[in-house]
Amino acid sequence: MSTDIRKQISMKTKKYNRIIYGGLFVASLLYDRAIIRRGERQGWLEPYTALTVVAGVLYTLAGVWAVDRKAAVMTFWAFVFSGSPMIVGDLERYLERVRNGDAALEHLAARHGKGHGEPKCTGDD
Repeated sequence: MSTDIRKQISMKTKKYNRIIYGGLFVASLLYDRAIIRRGERQGWLEPYTALTVVAGVLYTLAGVWAVDRKAAVMTFWAFVFSGSPMIVGDLERYLERVRNGDAALEHLAARHGKGHGEPKCTGDD
């Protein structure tokens, strides 16, 4: 293969990679604005934090797939083995926070009555 042909292939590859990387940047920006920020503001994101990371990893792997399929497959399996314990741990921590929150609410209700925010009548009025 001549040097000119190698240069042309290299230039096309670099341009293609820049398009993929730019697309990933735009996708992440939109994902952050549309899903992550909205979910945090509205309060529904907390139990799904790990899953939002998984979604980000998957579309990043799609970008890697477009450049190098073998690398994408190897990276996918690396993420499966390194990410699975973190996903399970995140779920366990969330469930623990829910249990602790419920226990705290029960403790407060037992301590201060179950008046649902209404002042107690003391008969001194």
